[in-house]
Amino acid sequence: MLERFSLKNILENMTMGVILVDSDRNLIYMNQLVTEITGYEIEDVNTLEKGFQIIFPDPDKRKEIKNIFNVKLKDRGHYNAVFPIKTKYGKIKYLEFRINLMEDDYLLINLVNVSERIAQAKELKETKERLEMAVEAADIGIWDWNIKTGKFQYNEHGAEMLGFEKNELDGEFSTWKNLIYEEDKELIEQKLAEYFNGETDTFISEHRIKTKSGDIIWIRNIGRIVEVDQDGSPLRAIGVHINIDEYKKREKEIEFLSFHDELTGLYNRRYLENEIERLSESRKYPVSIIVGDLDKLKKVNDTFGHKAGDEYIVNSARILESVVRNEDIVARTGGDEFVILLPETDRSTAIKVCERIRRRFTDYNAHAPENFSKEFSISLGSCTAESSEEDLGICYNIADQRMYVNKEKNDRG
Repeated sequence: MLERFSLKNILENMTMGVILVDSDRNLIYMNQLVTEITGYEIEDVNTLEKGFQIIFPDPDKRKEIKNIFNVKLKDRGHYNAVFPIKTKYGKIKYLEFRINLMEDDYLLINLVNVSERIAQAKELKETKERLEMAVEAADIGIWDWNIKTGKFQYNEHGAEMLGFEKNELDGEFSTWKNLIYEEDKELIEQKLAEYFNGETDTFISEHRIKTKSGDIIWIRNIGRIVEVDQDGSPLRAIGVHINIDEYKKREKEIEFLSFHDELTGLYNRRYLENEIERLSESRKYPVSIIVGDLDKLKKVNDTFGHKAGDEYIVNSARILESVVRNEDIVARTGGDEFVILLPETDRSTAIKVCERIRRRFTDYNAHAPENFSKEFSISLGSCTAESSEEDLGICYNIADQRMYVNKEKNDRG
């Protein structure tokens, strides 16, 4: 069977570069893979000395490598080492040289391109160094995930962030997953899948996690794959997690303030405008809008002071909230102005809501403290858009105009 294959065919189909050097150190054979790796043809490198000169252009480095090469080969008859070489096109590649001294003083040199492996090792080292610097500079923890074995290790600070001693965590990936807040587990799976599928360059997730004491805190997780197998499948990932719980609380407060009125806690004009735009494109018609304006707020401020006026406004907000559904929107749009959005509410229902509001104000006056104004009332106007063909902005303006007509009547009364 072997007779069917020539030695040259075998050498040309090997998965490593092959060079044959005679006793005078002339290159007498070089397979195609060597050319693919280095860019050089055998005509470019016809002697071992010339090979040294072109792949190791630095004379001091070349001398050092040649001395090691000669000593090791003489003592052992073989020599293995990894060196950076310069290719024909000026690129630096890391090659593993496997050199054997053969009969008649011939040399068999095998070359393996290990540039990718070296680059990965370098990236791993640099990543570790960056992480170590980050740990020293900030309040963060480090994790190391062996994807193949399922081992998941925290450094000491990472464990402490969750309320554990490092030895209290068993180092299993499943343990880490079990600590994730239940509602956020699907998000984590999605983020990991996106990263492993190459949709993102880095795994980044903000999620909640349970501490040893049972508290729930927000964590920002950032990680990358640092080791893969020959097929490119991930073997290992490392990353950091940062406690962002205080940041999330502040973010929630800022978000609340950006869409809510500070005095009453109702939604503000910005949120109202967003909701009007959203409802305009929804299927929740008919949509009714009620605009309200407190009566005689200036008189209350002048008579009882602005603190009483603020109480007047807050009590009005509570009354408006009490007469609507959870899905309705109540907003304070100005000093004494309120707006109510009622999705899936027809005209007759909106009128009934207005009647309930007026009754609640009357009831409140009947039970108000003696030192509180008995003129606690609100002027209202409403309008209903029956379908998406009617502009909610125009509907809002009509409700506002109707409110002012009623307000003039109340002021005269």
